[in-house]
Amino acid sequence: MATASTTSDGGQGARDLTAILELEHNTDWISKLIDQVWPYVNLALQDYVKTSLMPLLADKLGTIVDQLTIDKIDLGEKVVKLDGITVHPFREASEQIALDADVSYDGDLVLSATFATIPFGVADVKFAGRIRFLLGPLLPRTPIVGGVTAFFLRAPTFGYTLTGEAQKLDQLKPQINSALDGLIQANVVLPNRFVAVLDKESVDENVLKNPNPLAILFVTLLRVSGLRNTDIGRNNKSDVVVKATAGKFEFKTPTFQDVTDTDLNIRFDIPLNENEDVFLKLQVLDEDIRAG
Repeated sequence: MATASTTSDGGQGARDLTAILELEHNTDWISKLIDQVWPYVNLALQDYVKTSLMPLLADKLGTIVDQLTIDKIDLGEKVVKLDGITVHPFREASEQIALDADVSYDGDLVLSATFATIPFGVADVKFAGRIRFLLGPLLPRTPIVGGVTAFFLRAPTFGYTLTGEAQKLDQLKPQINSALDGLIQANVVLPNRFVAVLDKESVDENVLKNPNPLAILFVTLLRVSGLRNTDIGRNNKSDVVVKATAGKFEFKTPTFQDVTDTDLNIRFDIPLNENEDVFLKLQVLDEDIRAG
């Protein structure tokens, strides 16, 4: 009878795996891997459009989506590119390996559709952004990595061209862009995450999608001053509201009536799930016209 003995050092194993992933100067294997799986990504996209995207668009655009039919969608031959890979130092307490990469697509996707009786297409689809992958939790047994989480720290840029009789749909393009922005933010921009669970026995998908925050950012709005008066009328002043956004997080102050200078002294808290590249956007708006 043959016997075998094993020893376990999760931290050292994770550091070894991190070293293997240090591939900033050698991404050939990733390109070859993407080439191999691209046909399956194409099939998955077709299923996603039918089962997920169309209901999401209906949520954003309402009953107008009932008039939309997707006739064909094909990713084509050009694949997504991953470059500039950076592997972060392993933190044993996190039980995860984190790596960032520049992702871009400038492909030959073909989409043909009909809106009401108007045939149109989508071509020249492009997008680019910096994506983060989290591999974990790490397990002392196969499959070793319990799940893969992916998200953008900032919304990626994207562009496309409408073809066919698309000029008849020009009035809908702002709504389409707004819906696409919303879909991207709601699905793959931090704090939202795309999650694939590899070990369903020991990993809870909800825990990967909604991890405990690493920290809390406390923000206090002290004062606004020197604001331009945007209200009409000799004695009227702006009705000021301050809006803060960070990823999906959003906070809005009460409205301060007829002011151009005022103390605020309002505090709010932002949970931080990652320890770098946090982008906080503050806007001072006039409640009447919602312009900064």
